[in-house]
Amino acid sequence: MDSAATANEVTATPEAAWSEAHLESSMAQLQEMHARLCKLRDAVSRLVDPMLVQQNSPEDLYNDFARNVNRTQADVQELTRLVRSERSKEIFERAAESRAQNGGDIRGWRVTEHEDWLDVRGPDGPKDVNAVGTTGSNADPSSSDQHRRSTCSY
Repeated sequence: MDSAATANEVTATPEAAWSEAHLESSMAQLQEMHARLCKLRDAVSRLVDPMLVQQNSPEDLYNDFARNVNRTQADVQELTRLVRSERSKEIFERAAESRAQNGGDIRGWRVTEHEDWLDVRGPDGPKDVNAVGTTGSNADPSSSDQHRRSTCSY
């Protein structure tokens, strides 16, 4: 779902009562931000990957590293654009207002309640949700993006 198109289709309503379509559009925007954030989870590993596999030449190493830097930079810029958009600011303001009015039942997240939050294997074994291709012409599949694991479900 393209959250930018959806966000533009739904116009702002008075702050007191958001329509169901507006709420669903807001959830789609937040889901898109979460997906982009999950994609950045392995950014450092992606940057280092070309250095962990045997390359044919220093030029291949540089090209693979530069490609991964550009990809990661584009991912960071897209997340930044989403978070700083007027639509996101509106959603965050609405959430803050709602939390201030009805926050009694909202409690913080505790790592002790979800001890596997950092388990990159996922509940059903290895996940391949962030696969974006291999690095290097002689890339080792065990260190490539295709074999990176994540608990993000996007």
